[in-house]
Amino acid sequence: MTAKDPAVVKFCEVHGETDAEALIVRLCRELVDECSTEQGPSPLNVLGSVRSVRDCRSEHIAIGTGCSGLLVPKNGGYEVVVNADEPEERQWFSFAHEIVHTFFREAYPNIAQPSPEEEYLCDVGAAELTMPLERFRKEMEGQALTLGLIDELHEEFRVSFEAAGRRALHAADEAACLFIAALARTKDQDLKNVGDPILRLVSWKASQTWPDERSYKNMPIDDDCIIGESFSNLDCIFRRLLYARSD
Repeated sequence: MTAKDPAVVKFCEVHGETDAEALIVRLCRELVDECSTEQGPSPLNVLGSVRSVRDCRSEHIAIGTGCSGLLVPKNGGYEVVVNADEPEERQWFSFAHEIVHTFFREAYPNIAQPSPEEEYLCDVGAAELTMPLERFRKEMEGQALTLGLIDELHEEFRVSFEAAGRRALHAADEAACLFIAALARTKDQDLKNVGDPILRLVSWKASQTWPDERSYKNMPIDDDCIIGESFSNLDCIFRRLLYARSD
């Protein structure tokens, strides 16, 4: 990945590298090695302290900011604020994301708003901090890639189901694809405020060996296919789970 954003370019220059994505992955792996763990979630408080992050607190962040977290300079170090209105797993990932921003502020400190390029790299780094690839692959070893395995990984690493699924597809050797569906309208329908939401593919993550390279964005889901039927039966499944738990 060749850098274009000035902060990312400076970050690469400071470390004498040209590939920003490979560089941030290497730095995050080295950070994880400072305090690696064989079970449970990564010790982000410890890893953050290595990067001069002295505190992480959960607070309401105004919706208009579009932020899940903030990196706040304070007394020669940093504090992280994560959005209290988001799920706990999302806050955990946001904490890691803000830790990764410290690598860029170290190289390019005076910036009001990080670029989309930097934000993407911080997501890449946050995945490495919360789900170290070597350990993640060990957890997957000898097991079939199923939704049940992804659920176990999401619990083990304290990340969202979708984040665990994306990481699993990144680590997988077999051809597989994780589809995320939701009731939604197209962007054009939203702009014109017309049409009712229908079940669509809103995102997906394919393994490196997945043979189909086309985009699935906003693809409508047929009610009779397995995704449509699963979505239609969610209420029944939820009621059965509640009943089972009440026993």
